[in-house]
Amino acid sequence: MLSRVISAIRIRKLIPSSFTFMASVYLLTFFVILPRTCRHLPYSVYFEESLAAQLQTAIHQHQQRVDSETDYFVKMSRQHRHEYTNRLMNNTNEVIVVVVTSQRTVANVGSGYLTQVMAAFDRILRSGNDFRHGVAIFMCNIDGGRRGHEEALWLADYFPMISRFPDSDARTVSIQNPEKQREDYIFCLNATLRYAAKYVLMVEDDAVPKHDFFSVMDHVLDQKISRIWRRGELVANEEWAYVKFYYPDRWRSYGSDIMTTLEVAATGLLGGAATLWLTLFTSSRFPFHVDSIAVFISASIYFGLISVLIGRPHVQQWRRISPDLYTAVSAPECCIPSVLYPKSVIGELIGHLTAATCRSDPVDIVIDRYFARKSYARYLIEPNLFKHRGMYSSIKGMSVHPGMFLD
Repeated sequence: MLSRVISAIRIRKLIPSSFTFMASVYLLTFFVILPRTCRHLPYSVYFEESLAAQLQTAIHQHQQRVDSETDYFVKMSRQHRHEYTNRLMNNTNEVIVVVVTSQRTVANVGSGYLTQVMAAFDRILRSGNDFRHGVAIFMCNIDGGRRGHEEALWLADYFPMISRFPDSDARTVSIQNPEKQREDYIFCLNATLRYAAKYVLMVEDDAVPKHDFFSVMDHVLDQKISRIWRRGELVANEEWAYVKFYYPDRWRSYGSDIMTTLEVAATGLLGGAATLWLTLFTSSRFPFHVDSIAVFISASIYFGLISVLIGRPHVQQWRRISPDLYTAVSAPECCIPSVLYPKSVIGELIGHLTAATCRSDPVDIVIDRYFARKSYARYLIEPNLFKHRGMYSSIKGMSVHPGMFLD
């Protein structure tokens, strides 16, 4: 009887001390450490820059990138264009990259987005001692403005280019709308039929690839898309329509769907279990039947809150450690800055888009719903393998979320 009383007294003494310790950790983390370390992270709750400051910083960073990439091409030999032209004629290409581009003028100055995209691809393809094998690239100029696409015309000295309106007299004032976007997409898809390749990567001219894009893409295609587990066996997956490599981070925050909600719960439970194990391992006198539950719950809430307050796009960065850690999830309808199609579906996609209209829905929705009706699988790779640079859209104008475009 006496031993039980002594044990109860010890437990009561431990409870206030445990509560005080956890409260101190919470206060220090959420009111001191995170506010200081996360104030410059755009998707964090602690992000504190005003819209004006975000816009100014984004414009400054953009101009620095444009200057750097322009200088990159100025110092490059224009003979490289022949290397890319020859690659298009290669019958052993795995991927044809099509950069769909149109003139964007911001304050009477060219945007510079296309220059950044083409420089990034050139660096990736030239990384190492030689060109990356099996990849060809060309620009698809769909600009219909009377002035022409000056940036694309300049870059045509370095890369092959096809134009929807090659005759300047045939151009009209460029009016970007869903119907023109559909027609432009058809034109660029049709251009890919001239060349032999297993896949077609359609990229918008403001989507910049990550430096490891192709290596991750190869791994994901081989391990998670082209082959899938079915009834305990690894079999070929021939019924997939596309893979998206970009989706706006602000639309994939925690709680945006059931899967991201489960991610928070899993992060919290994993953190809680690790904390409990560490506590039990370092303290043999820890009262398991009382404080272990309190530690597990408080630690689970603690790590779950950290992930939510930091922001999912930043938490997801740990997956970049290895291509094995990237995930392939079901693709949402929206957004086609970077989409990989098997060459085998290009013909039927062109046929559908030719017969369809985009008066009520944009082309990305039309494409997704078509393949959904055909029961094709559609994938999104996370985290993003492209960075969206297009702060100024030819359709919507200047973005109201400049924080999306900060480095």
